[in-house]
Amino acid sequence: QKWIFRIKNIRAKQFEILTSNGSASDWQWADIKKNGKQLGNLVDYVNKNGKILVQLRSNNDKDNFNLDFVELQLTQSGGGGGSLIKPQDTWTYDLPGKQNSYNTDVVMIDMEDTTAKEISSLKSRGKVVSCYFSAGSYESWRSDASSFPDAIKGKKMSGWDELWIDTRSKETRRIMARRMASAKRKGCQAVEPDNVDGYDNDTGFPITKRQSKSYLVFLAKKAHSLGLLIALKNTPDLAKALESKFDFAIVEECHKYNECDKYFPFKGNGKAVFAVEYMSKRQALCDRFARWKFSLIFADYDLNNLTFC
Repeated sequence: QKWIFRIKNIRAKQFEILTSNGSASDWQWADIKKNGKQLGNLVDYVNKNGKILVQLRSNNDKDNFNLDFVELQLTQSGGGGGSLIKPQDTWTYDLPGKQNSYNTDVVMIDMEDTTAKEISSLKSRGKVVSCYFSAGSYESWRSDASSFPDAIKGKKMSGWDELWIDTRSKETRRIMARRMASAKRKGCQAVEPDNVDGYDNDTGFPITKRQSKSYLVFLAKKAHSLGLLIALKNTPDLAKALESKFDFAIVEECHKYNECDKYFPFKGNGKAVFAVEYMSKRQALCDRFARWKFSLIFADYDLNNLTFC
């Protein structure tokens, strides 16, 4: 008896064969992976509620399935082509939670300050939700602040009521792994780890560029293991080396600091680059960033007022 797994292509409105037990005898499913199909654009298989539909069919009804346990997993690697987040997607950068409406493809919010119900509501309206957390600083107001040992707390971050942390520490990695797991439980589809450029700042720790790169690779692997997309944020010197590990980029003031070209490897591999400039809208910049296929917005530093191209 032949059993076939099929997956629903939402865009094409039809089922496609994923894999089968072939001609294996007596319920032998050991070779199921060999027959597996690598899907194209994963967006085509995800419905508006963020779910996929897999169907099990047989060529007759003479026997039962008799398979005790089946686990099917749809994963997105760092390839970019099948990402929920695509080049030139529109976006709302609302870390403070001040915006009244979201008329964009992607919504970026604070992971802890946004409830699972709010995230679910955004996704039900077809929005892709990316969740912010600081992966390189200690914030005393966070719910897990007590889990940060003094040994990993460094110097005060200039301009912010935060302390740099030692991203070389195993304890730091454990804390951030828990944060990403929390983001997954809440329903976030992507994460935005911030303050990951300790090598380029006075943190109080001798963090090297190589060590920062290792930490970022850890964050990317952990996010992907949870089924989350992950952004590389504000690390222009590492963008080329790490592009293959990340799904999209978020860059602040790359025009001001003349470093936008550092993120071209992302657009070159079909990955989104979300850019924000803290200034009034300039149409010439909108046109330039559009040529690069970057998604540009303008804002004040508090992100209270956003202006779109």
